[in-house]
Amino acid sequence: MADYRRLQQKARDDDINSRLGQLEAEKAIVVKSKPIVESLDKVADKIQQSRLPPVQDTDDEENVGLPLYEEYTALTNNRDHVFGMYKKDETTFWLGNKQVFIDPDGNITIDGYDYGHTRGLWNFLMLNDPYKFKSTEKDERDYLDIAKRTSLFNYPRIEMTSSNGTAKFKWLKKHMAVAKGDEEGEGEGGSGIGGNDYISNLIKRLHLVVAERYAGNVEATTPVILQILKDLKGVKYLTDGDIANTCKELCIPFGSRGTVAT
Repeated sequence: MADYRRLQQKARDDDINSRLGQLEAEKAIVVKSKPIVESLDKVADKIQQSRLPPVQDTDDEENVGLPLYEEYTALTNNRDHVFGMYKKDETTFWLGNKQVFIDPDGNITIDGYDYGHTRGLWNFLMLNDPYKFKSTEKDERDYLDIAKRTSLFNYPRIEMTSSNGTAKFKWLKKHMAVAKGDEEGEGEGGSGIGGNDYISNLIKRLHLVVAERYAGNVEATTPVILQILKDLKGVKYLTDGDIANTCKELCIPFGSRGTVAT
């Protein structure tokens, strides 16, 4: 029995040693192959990026082979001329109040942060109506971060009219209505006039005054509300249509020509 137990223990020890040896061998293989696997992953990523589909609403198939920026600027449909990225001179690109760096692969870098070059992100940067192009949730998050970083809401490329930029303006307003600024200073997302903190404070004040109005203080709150709406229009946060709807909701007479009735 003693011999049998010794043989049994020896068999167990041999099995354990064998398993440990196999694990060590597998670990060594993983360590040695890791650089190769990472290199293959990078190659696969580059192949995938090279297969990005062309801009969907292009009218000219020959534009697909051009660099991304030239490809978008050749479009005639859904171009964003107000909030879109633009070429300031032959070598520099701008968006809002920040310079944009574009490498040969189309990667977007702003303030040292590399956002990559997905088709959806480029759609946001160059096209007007986000509901007319494809994008992912990550593209949307990256673009909203870029819009905040560049104070895009307060620094349009050209003045917006009823015939341009309104789709992007409404989209930005919807997604950034409660966004706070970066506290970078006046006019750059900070607390200055036109900054996100300034807009946020106006909205908070408007909510308080509206609450007071609903509590019964109608006469005293009317001029305060009108002034806040005027200030929000002054920083291009509200349009005449937005003000008209707000006044209608609060039972404040509103003129047919976009002016508050007196």
